[in-house]
Amino acid sequence: MPYFDALALGAIHESGHAVADIVLGVPLEFVCLDDDGTGLTRAWYEHRRREDDYLHAADDGARLTDEVAHFLRREVVRRLCGGVAEHVATKRRFRHYGDAGDDNDFLGALPAVRVLTGRPSNVAQIRQWQWATGRPQQLVLECFEWLEFERARRRGRTVLRRHWSAVERVAAALRRHRLLRGDTVRDLVNEAAKLRAPTAQPPSRHDARVTRARSNVVRRRPR
Repeated sequence: MPYFDALALGAIHESGHAVADIVLGVPLEFVCLDDDGTGLTRAWYEHRRREDDYLHAADDGARLTDEVAHFLRREVVRRLCGGVAEHVATKRRFRHYGDAGDDNDFLGALPAVRVLTGRPSNVAQIRQWQWATGRPQQLVLECFEWLEFERARRRGRTVLRRHWSAVERVAAALRRHRLLRGDTVRDLVNEAAKLRAPTAQPPSRHDARVTRARSNVVRRRPR
C-alpha cells in the first residue's frame, strides 16, 4: 500500500472532486488546499442554489422529474469522488461510507440520496450535522439509500480511473499553488486527455505485405 502524507492525500481528495466536476459538466469555481491537508472544492453559486431549490421543492411535495433525478445523481457522484480518489490512490479496500475521512462529503450527498429514494431530505438537519459534529453514530442507511450510494461510488470510480492522469496533474498543481480556478483545472484535464489519446502509428512492413497479398487475391463471383 503506497504511503501518502496528509498534504498529498488531501490534494488527491480535492483533485478527485475537481476532476469529477469537469468531466461531469459541473461548473467548477475553484479548488483549494490548506497546509494541514484539508481543502474545499466549490461549484459556482448558481449550481449550488439549484441543488438547494430541488431539495426544498421535493420536501414540499414536488414530483421528482427525470431532469431533477439526473441532476441529483450527478451531485451524489461528484461528492463521493473525493473518497473514491483516496481509495484508488492508496489501494485501500472500501469498507463503508465515511471510511476515507469524507464524512462531510457523505452527509453532503445524503439529502439528494433521500430525495431519490422517496424520503424527505431533511436538508437543514443534515447540513447542521455536516458543519457541527460530523456523521451521527445512530445514522443507518436504508437499503435503497445504500444502493444509490453504491451506484454513485462505482460510477465515480469509473470516471476517476479513466481520468487518473488528470487527477495526478491537478493534485501536483494543487500542492504547488494551493488554489486553482475552474478554468485552470479544465485546462489540466484537457491536457491529460490529449496525452492519453492514442496517436496514429505508421504502417509497418508486415501490414504492407498483408495489404499487398490481399490485393493480389482474385475474388470469384458466386455462380
